[in-house]
Amino acid sequence: MNGPHPLAGYVHMMYALHALSGLMGVTSGATVIGAFVFGLPSIIAILMDYARRDAARDTWLASHFEWQARTFWTALVLGVVIFGSAALLSVLGLVSLASTPLTGGAGAMGAGMAFGG
Repeated sequence: MNGPHPLAGYVHMMYALHALSGLMGVTSGATVIGAFVFGLPSIIAILMDYARRDAARDTWLASHFEWQARTFWTALVLGVVIFGSAALLSVLGLVSLASTPLTGGAGAMGAGMAFGG
């Protein structure tokens, strides 16, 4: 071997930036996924990834560049799905709560009574 690849340190820096974002999510009020996707260190890391991706093509580091980008975009999609699901459930809960004066106890208690509760 001729020594480490010139981009190896660059990849380590990107991993460190992603780890810093994850740590920020664990140690702050933010969610881990939110800090990982929207944290400044991760945004810098993904920009670094796309800036040097072509230089790593056809090397053993190419898989690291691909994995980091894929992890970032997967976390973004999962975050959007989770947030959307939570928003939908919140709206449904508010609609149910708002309809209670109209339906009386039939909304919440009525469902329990139907199942023997």
